[in-house]
Amino acid sequence: MANNAVGGLTELALTGGGSFSLNSIDLAGFNGPGVVPVTFIGDLTGGGMVTTTFTTSGGIGADTFTFSGFDSVVKVSWLQDTAPFHQFDNIVASANNGTAVPEPASLGLLGLGLAGLALIRRGAWQQQR
Repeated sequence: MANNAVGGLTELALTGGGSFSLNSIDLAGFNGPGVVPVTFIGDLTGGGMVTTTFTTSGGIGADTFTFSGFDSVVKVSWLQDTAPFHQFDNIVASANNGTAVPEPASLGLLGLGLAGLALIRRGAWQQQR
């Protein structure tokens, strides 16, 4: 993926809101090898910002960069200031939504299903006798 417009802003956020942690990203020059600095700005949950700048190596292929301090962000943005442009791929992020807990209705349906299977099995066992 790329944003090849001068002044083009790329934003990353969760659909529906919420916080997430940005772990890593692959970056490379857009039109062949080239050294490209890219600055990322993260808006932290509860206010404040975190920033970091990564610079591609200029070689062929993408470089993988690991974020530090981009935990519990609600949005991360980066700007394509000038050429040479950059491309990005393999964004690794994780939602900060805690552990999933089944709702009571789902547990009730599961219990009814298991009870039904037990009754069917019991009926088949009694017919064999």
